[in-house]
Amino acid sequence: MNSINVPWIYLLPWIMFALMLIANINLMVYTSPSSDEAVNLDGGLKGLFQKVFTKKSNKVKIIAVYIAITLVEFILVFGLWYFLKYSFLHKIFDFINKAINAALNALPLTALLSYVMVPLIILYIIYITLGIRAYRKKKASFEAWKKKQTKLKEKRAKEQLPMPSLTINDVSSFLAFKRTKDLVGARYKDETWFQLFNEEQLARVKKARPDLLITVDRYPSILMINKDKADVVSPSQAIKIVKGGGVK
Repeated sequence: MNSINVPWIYLLPWIMFALMLIANINLMVYTSPSSDEAVNLDGGLKGLFQKVFTKKSNKVKIIAVYIAITLVEFILVFGLWYFLKYSFLHKIFDFINKAINAALNALPLTALLSYVMVPLIILYIIYITLGIRAYRKKKASFEAWKKKQTKLKEKRAKEQLPMPSLTINDVSSFLAFKRTKDLVGARYKDETWFQLFNEEQLARVKKARPDLLITVDRYPSILMINKDKADVVSPSQAIKIVKGGGVK
């Protein structure tokens, strides 16, 4: 009596279904607009998913679409399985199954393990090892890219003047601005004010606005930028301007 009796041909549709399911999950991850790992796909597939998913698409809609795709695939796979098992060709497929099982049963257990199971185990080990290696390499590459982007962002931030985060309306708001030691912009009427404490801050301003002629005699100083014109005054002079309502 045969110890191995596996319907090999009839397993093929379900193996296909499992592979398609894995592909669907990966596709959902890499095409979802809400995913951090989303990528652009070229060709017709890109256009198809752009029509299905928009930036306003939520995860419920995306999951629903992929469940529908999976159901369609299940129907197709079940139809293929039904054809293989009950069509007029099923005798041929049964013969192929019996031939494969007979060949496996004719092999000694040692030979079966040596020629089938051991190579499969080795292949899986190699596959898992290469997968882990590729994942680590990809992760390291991503982390390096992330650090590079962070450095570029910090460099751009240093090369640009900060947007005004304060508004000077009276003496108290000016004093709040004056207490800030970092290079912070403040809006006063039609001007943007910066308080300079050292040469480094002055160099940053000059690098961001090389069109301005700026001379600082002592620190701290208040830099007043009005379009393409710059004036530098002391904090005491600046507070007099605020008290006087803008008279310099």
